[in-house]
Amino acid sequence: MHRFRRCRGDDPPMAELRDNPLLQDWNTPFGLAPFARIRADHFLPAFERAFVAHAAEVAAIRDDAAAPTFANTFAALDRSGRLLARVSRLFSNLAASETSAALQEVERSVAPLLARHRSAILLDATLYARIDAVHAQRGQRALAAEELRLVERTHLDFTRAG
Repeated sequence: MHRFRRCRGDDPPMAELRDNPLLQDWNTPFGLAPFARIRADHFLPAFERAFVAHAAEVAAIRDDAAAPTFANTFAALDRSGRLLARVSRLFSNLAASETSAALQEVERSVAPLLARHRSAILLDATLYARIDAVHAQRGQRALAAEELRLVERTHLDFTRAG
C-alpha cells in the first residue's frame, strides 16, 4: 500500500491530479467508484480540488448581479459542490467500513478543512443576504412544496450558523 503524504500547502503536480481516479469520470458499472485504483493519498488532493471548485461555484452565486431568486440562489446552491459531495461520501464510507492508518491520517487532515470550508459558506454575509431576501418573500413566490422546504431549511441552517 502507498504511504499517505501530508499536504505541505503546495499544489500536487498536474500528472498526479490527472491520474487521481477521484477526479475522473467513473466509467464503471452503475457508476461505482473504481475501488481497486483508489489509494489513501488520492483523497487529500481530491478534497483540495473539490474545495476550490465548490468555493468558486458559491462565489458565483454570491456575486450574481441579478436579484436573488429561488433559481439563482437556492437551486444553484443545491447544485453546487457535486465533486466535493462525491469525494466526501466515498471517503466517509471507506473510512467507516474499511479504515486504515492511512485513511485515519487523511481523516485527521481533512476534518478541519471541511469545517473551515463549510463555515466560510455559512458565515458569508453577502450570500446570507441573498438567502434571506428570498426567504422573506417566500409567501409571495410561486414555490412548489419541495422548493419552499429547501428555502426554509437552508435559511434555518445559515441563521443558526450565525
